Amino acid sequence: MKRQNVLMKAYTITCAWATLAVAAAILITFTLTSCNDSEVINNLPSHVTQFVDQYWPGSSISAYSKVKDEGCTVTIKDGPTVKFDEQQAWTDIKGNGVPLPSTLLFDQLPEPLYDFLEEMQSTGDVYGVTRDASTYTLTLLDSKISYDIATGKVKYI
Repeated sequence: MKRQNVLMKAYTITCAWATLAVAAAILITFTLTSCNDSEVINNLPSHVTQFVDQYWPGSSISAYSKVKDEGCTVTIKDGPTVKFDEQQAWTDIKGNGVPLPSTLLFDQLPEPLYDFLEEMQSTGDVYGVTRDASTYTLTLLDSKISYDIATGKVKYI
């Protein structure tokens, strides 16, 4: 009987310590996450903040990284990932499963490319866009479209 009491007390103490350890781990995780969110927001360049506020108002940032001599990348919570070059221009926007806003497409795409999307009734079906000095490439649900800046030609790829 005495042995059972000792084992029962040891079991109770072990459970109490385990519960305390889990609670402490949750508290630490919550605290670290909160600090990281604040740091992310405070470290955003103004051009990134303006871009995000313009096309995803009220959204929060889940990640931000800056690579020396390459620009930066920002991920919007439950939304896209946007890459910016050293000149502060966006180069790649991935919707991460969410269509890109039509206002973004209207404002940021060359007029002939946007007109093509409108004609195809696909302005709500763009899930990604990349651009470089010569080309815009759009990722739709089940296809890709390329726009050659020099010639103004739009084609499926």
